[in-house]
Amino acid sequence: MTEVKLGEDKAVMLRYSGKYNFTLLESRPTTKEVSYLPGDVLDLGFTLGVVTGDAKKTLVWTSEGVEFRLSTADLPQDEMIKVAQAVQGELGK
Repeated sequence: MTEVKLGEDKAVMLRYSGKYNFTLLESRPTTKEVSYLPGDVLDLGFTLGVVTGDAKKTLVWTSEGVEFRLSTADLPQDEMIKVAQAVQGELGK
């Protein structure tokens, strides 16, 4: 677990390795920005997320004011959804 800066905001970065490798970035943006992310919309069961990229994919979603970015080169999309759902119960921990 590493603390990083995203512009003016602080974020926590977690790196996982094993059968699949991925990075999860969690931040609480102080400013709200509306933007269009070209990609595929996924139903995460508790909110919607957007997957972008080809070789390296990134799933972005927001829940309860927390923005998450899950980046991976080898995690299948169904596993990305499972990670997002598992993180949902662990907000801010």
